[in-house]
Amino acid sequence: MRKAARDGGHRGLSDADLAFHRRVCAACGNSFLLRLWRTIESNLWSLHVVGNPLYSGDWSVMAGHHDDLVAALASGDPEEAARLFAAHARGEASRTRPRHRPPAP
Repeated sequence: MRKAARDGGHRGLSDADLAFHRRVCAACGNSFLLRLWRTIESNLWSLHVVGNPLYSGDWSVMAGHHDDLVAALASGDPEEAARLFAAHARGEASRTRPRHRPPAP
């Protein structure tokens, strides 16, 4: 996503974004979730903000929001990951960051 953002290609960014979410679904090990994603993925093009060449936001910032999603997954905190992915799905990723929690003892 970062490379596509640097290159200024909205199509490449969209492809990378959808591939990211497809990989997350696959990594969950839930075959139903992956089948569901594959069913809806093609319909997301019309709703996808970075799929729009008129999108005026900073694509590198958009790519960086996905780092937050990866960090939430890597944290091992399913509630935080669910919160952040839900915010992302609502289009709030640009305003939502992971909560900073003290490390578990």
